[in-house]
Amino acid sequence: MNTAEASAKVEPGLKSKSGAKIGRPKTRHEKLKPISTRCPAAVYTYLKGITPFLNTSLTAMFADMFDRFMNERPWESGLHWRKPKTAVSLVGKKVGSTGWIQLNISLTPEQADRVEKTATICGVSKACFCYTAIFWWVTYVYPPATKKISK
Repeated sequence: MNTAEASAKVEPGLKSKSGAKIGRPKTRHEKLKPISTRCPAAVYTYLKGITPFLNTSLTAMFADMFDRFMNERPWESGLHWRKPKTAVSLVGKKVGSTGWIQLNISLTPEQADRVEKTATICGVSKACFCYTAIFWWVTYVYPPATKKISK
């Protein structure tokens, strides 16, 4: 097998009619491991909004969030575990939205393993652990600014 065949197997991607690669160049070369959770759509919108001020990407912000959450361990200081709600609800035969969305958080394999081990030790699901980390980040670390209207 020559080098062109080897690189084609290692890095599959879309190609134009002329054979050139299409899309953004890869900036991250390590594999990430997704962890699924759910959060309110408004919280996710807020996270996307603060990302440019804190990190280079949402993935980098999640990496920072989980490192700080696991290092500071706020559940030992009284933070309650937050159980995420489902993204859809069934009423009779009708499917409705709850306002919560599915969120796949991409972490390095080391971080993902640490999340899994810590969640198991704490007796909660990975989804619960991740949503509690998001809740803590948005509520205590980077809360939204509120305007006070003076009369």
